[in-house]
Amino acid sequence: PYIVSLAAFVAFSIGAVLVYGDHALSMDEYSSRFQSEIFAAGQLTANLPPELLDWLVPPSFQGKFLIASRPSGQVVSYFMPGFSLLLTPFTYLGIPWACNPALGALSVLAIHRLACELAGTEEAGGWAMLFALASPAFSINAMSYYSMSANLLFASCYSLLLLTPTPGRAFLAGLIGGFAVAMHSPTAHVLFAAPWVIWLLLRREFLCLGALALGYGPFALGLGAGWLWMLGDLRSGAALPTATGGAAKGGSYIFGWLAAVG
Repeated sequence: PYIVSLAAFVAFSIGAVLVYGDHALSMDEYSSRFQSEIFAAGQLTANLPPELLDWLVPPSFQGKFLIASRPSGQVVSYFMPGFSLLLTPFTYLGIPWACNPALGALSVLAIHRLACELAGTEEAGGWAMLFALASPAFSINAMSYYSMSANLLFASCYSLLLLTPTPGRAFLAGLIGGFAVAMHSPTAHVLFAAPWVIWLLLRREFLCLGALALGYGPFALGLGAGWLWMLGDLRSGAALPTATGGAAKGGSYIFGWLAAVG
């Protein structure tokens, strides 16, 4: 599996540069890539001249793919920042195209291990790897700037940890799940995690459920809810989020954002 994973990384990297053209082809991709450039520069927001805002960010994209503050000229991605954070080290090194090939290659390993655990045979892991690599959705996403490769990797690791639940493994799964909630849109992970939570409830694994919930806290609240709060302040015209200011605006924006992306 390690040799196959390494070969997949090389193939995905070649595809990302020569086939996909190292280019964000859609606004979903561009938004994440744009935010990773901001993070790589050590900033939370881009700072544009307010008088040039409509020239630099088309009005039809403002509030859909990018959030722009007209008074300050600050601009951020509309989406959750998790994938942009994963992309940031690669962007900083000047190789942003390598992020999804790396995530795709790691997903191959995670899929192999998950299939082995479920079926109890190495052959099942080998077939699972082959089916994944044969899937255009899997391979092309691993060459793109979409967040789907990261979602798949985090979901596979989440499942691996909860297959044989212990409080420690459940806490690690919660950390992974909390980051997955803030990856791009929380809906995908919430729908994926719900059956696992129900399964743990039916097994009366209350200690594991508590550890799982505790693990979600740092990223889901600090990164996810904190980011939405900042977006609410920016959209209302504030230059930076504050601890007490704009509470009603920030809270109402969180629910509006969830309704829009859900």
